[in-house]
Amino acid sequence: MTDPLASLLVPLPASAETVVGDGPVDLGHGVHVRWVDERCAGVGTHLQADLDRVLGPPDDERAVPLALSLHDLGPDRSPEGYRLHVGDGVSLLAAATEAGLARGAATYRQLVDRPTRTAVPMVIDDAPRFAWRGLLVDCVRHFMPLDALRRTVDAMALAKLNVLHLHLTDDQAWRVASRAHPQLTERASPGGHYELDDLAALVAHAADRGVRVVPELDVPGHTSALLVAFPELALGAPPASVPTSYVVPGVSVDPSSEAVFEVLDTIVGEWAEVFPDECFHIGGDEVPVLGEERQAAFTARMVAIVRGHGRTPIVWDEALHPGLDRDVIVQAWRSPALLHEAVRAGHRAILSSGWYLDLGVPLRHLHAVDPLDPPERLQASVLAPWRDADLAGVVGPMAAATVEQAGSLDGASPLTAEERSRVLGGEAAMWCERVTPALLDTYLWPLAAAVADRLWSPAGSLAALDHGLVENRFDLLPAFGVWTDVDPKRGPRVILGALADLAGDHGLDPRRAEVALAALADWCEPVRWYARAVVGWPDANGRSDDAPPPGTGQPLDRFVDALGPEADGPRAWRRRTARPAPGDAYALVAAWRAPAAVLGPLSDGPSILAEPARLADRLAAAADVLAALLDAAAGGSTSAGVPAAEAEAEAEAVAALGPLRAPIGEATIAVTSVFRALGAQGRA
Repeated sequence: MTDPLASLLVPLPASAETVVGDGPVDLGHGVHVRWVDERCAGVGTHLQADLDRVLGPPDDERAVPLALSLHDLGPDRSPEGYRLHVGDGVSLLAAATEAGLARGAATYRQLVDRPTRTAVPMVIDDAPRFAWRGLLVDCVRHFMPLDALRRTVDAMALAKLNVLHLHLTDDQAWRVASRAHPQLTERASPGGHYELDDLAALVAHAADRGVRVVPELDVPGHTSALLVAFPELALGAPPASVPTSYVVPGVSVDPSSEAVFEVLDTIVGEWAEVFPDECFHIGGDEVPVLGEERQAAFTARMVAIVRGHGRTPIVWDEALHPGLDRDVIVQAWRSPALLHEAVRAGHRAILSSGWYLDLGVPLRHLHAVDPLDPPERLQASVLAPWRDADLAGVVGPMAAATVEQAGSLDGASPLTAEERSRVLGGEAAMWCERVTPALLDTYLWPLAAAVADRLWSPAGSLAALDHGLVENRFDLLPAFGVWTDVDPKRGPRVILGALADLAGDHGLDPRRAEVALAALADWCEPVRWYARAVVGWPDANGRSDDAPPPGTGQPLDRFVDALGPEADGPRAWRRRTARPAPGDAYALVAAWRAPAAVLGPLSDGPSILAEPARLADRLAAAADVLAALLDAAAGGSTSAGVPAAEAEAEAEAVAALGPLRAPIGEATIAVTSVFRALGAQGRA
């Protein structure tokens, strides 16, 4: 059937982004989404439901029409490219594929202003830079219910991420039911598992939003849970029980056992019925017990099994070896040098190094990593957080050494055009040792949106983004709240509320305690890298003596668990006071002193309450340092900050913060950037 909407494509210019019209488009009577081609139905139905929820049901007579059209946009266009015209009269979204329609629908949502019920009139011709814009979610260390995964998919679609990588098996659990081998979930799924039909429903939900779902069956290592169900498949002694510790136990299936491959073939077959995506991840990381030669042989057998079920295998970079079939995709997580090694060997590759969201890397550092940067710049971007003295602390040298040990790009030549074409894109990784379903939003958004931005937008436009504009990615959070059920503050509110109630049992007013805890949380961050997952780093994590060891049985209910990876206070203060005046800084002194005034009596209480109380004391001490610095700078100066003559005093103040930033209860106060901002302003 001829699409009568295709003629509306003619007025659309091939420009990246153009504002049209003199004012906003009135959506007060709702939007009526319509289409002719039934292939538009999935995206259109979902978009209509969202618009009805946000704007109200459309008035049949006066609603603004939005027409969806599947139409060839020309040669050499990405299948996810789209054209969107939002204006008076009929608005049009056209794309060559359903995935392209989903990307354009995400942009349309972002142009809608809910309070005014209007839309920005725009003409947009848009397409992604990379085909693979992924997000890994670890469903093993903490079981992620389907509602958490569904809202994650919804937010991914809004951010234009297009691959959800589900890590479904590991040492701590096996998360997928098996018709052929029910013992997998009977013996090895503590905390929950997914039925195959439930996963199929998730895949369908994602497909309507243009998101692929790629499963990971992690073998031959990280297989403790599998070997609890099948002890006869172990290389050596099988584990006695499913481990709760996050330390890699060094187990493996026996690569010489045919029974291993019979079981795995059956499982891959069951999963292939549920996950129709062309790709299937088979793990391959952290298996030193096998050695390179035996792991290579095992990988070759698994590659054959996956191919036999019509899928393309993906492996972690440890499985990269000279004999690996070139059709296998390699995911580089230990070092960006391994991305270069993979594409130079003829493989397609995905970058994850630099984009591990669980490590507490701030948004600006995540946004700086680009898979196609020149080698020296790419390596510098990945290492930047661990060479930043204000962020890294004790773990910085450890983190940097770990990345460099896996591979260095020092002196490497740039990739050729052919090698660059084999870089599929990248994938942010959300490992969930310290993340419950309630905290998933807190650690994902907007940090994953920064990675999405890097992978979608043209390199030239990204190069123009300064630090301030990168921080504006936090402005996406209200949009997530409008169009999805994402709420990064949901989990922290619950934890802080429970701590406030406990403080009430120790003589404090619970309401005042909750306000003080929330104010303190704005200026605190967890220790970074793996300091929270490893016991025995006394100078790196500040663990209380009675804190339970890291593991799946540890309740995540302490103050540090209510903290996002990046403190809200410094960013909000910088945004609010672009040119800070003395009054702004003195107000900050009072704000930093306030939590200690309430929480101080808890310093001698149980550690779960003493930890935030002692952090509040540290924040108050930082307020004293700031007050002294401001008083020293106030001698007749009218500067908006610290005058140039006081640069030495500023340096002394920053040095004085060192002891105050030592972690307590795996958390630290985040105030250094304020001192540096004041100093920079004073010298301007």
